[in-house]
Amino acid sequence: MPSTPQSPTLIISEIFHSIQGETTLAGWPCFFVRLSGCNLNCDWCDTPQAHSPGQTLTLDEIERRLLTFPSCQLVAITGGEPMMQAGVVALAESLCGRNYRLQLFTNGRYDLSRLPKGVSRIVDIKPPSSGECVDELPALGKLNPRDEVKVCIANREDYDWALETVLKHQLVELLPVSFSPVWGTIDASQLAKWILDDGLPIRLNVQLHKLIWLK
Repeated sequence: MPSTPQSPTLIISEIFHSIQGETTLAGWPCFFVRLSGCNLNCDWCDTPQAHSPGQTLTLDEIERRLLTFPSCQLVAITGGEPMMQAGVVALAESLCGRNYRLQLFTNGRYDLSRLPKGVSRIVDIKPPSSGECVDELPALGKLNPRDEVKVCIANREDYDWALETVLKHQLVELLPVSFSPVWGTIDASQLAKWILDDGLPIRLNVQLHKLIWLK
C-alpha cells in the first residue's frame, strides 16, 4: 500500500488572533503565524521570544488553528525570520490556495522569489541603530507594487539612512514605504515632523498593536 505524503512541518513560536498594527492593512483583524528562529540579533528587537525553541506543527495543524476564526481572512507570517525555514513556501502556497490574504514579514536577507505571487512581502530594512545594518540588500531590487517596505527609526541617523536608501532604490515610486518609531526610544511626533518636512509619500507607522496592548 503506497504511503501517504507527509505534511511539511514548521517550528512555530506562536499563533494568535489579533489586530494588524503595521503596513497598509493596520487595523484589520489578523492571524499571526510567528515562526521560530532569526538570523539577526537587532539591538532593539521587540520579539525576543522568536529566538527560543518553538513547537513543531504540520501545515494541517496550523491551518486547523486558523479555522477557529473562519471570518478572519488576513494572515501574517512573521518571526524571527520566516524565510529561514524551508516549509514556509509550502505554507504560503497552501494559505494562498485557501484564498487567505497573506503577508510575509522578512528582513530581506533570503531569496524571496520562491514565494507565490499572491503574497505581500513586507521587507523590514534594518538601520544603523539595529546593529544589523548592511549597505546593500538585493531583495530591494526585486520587489513589486504588492510588496511593502518598513524601517524602524531610533534617531536622526536612522532616518537619514532610511531616506537615502528608499530614494536610492526608488521605492516610494513603486510601493508603500513606512517608517516606525522604535518603541520607547523616539517620539512619534518627532518622526512625523521629519517626514512632513521632507514632503515625501512615506507612511508614519506607530505600531497600532502596541498602542492597544502595551499602553
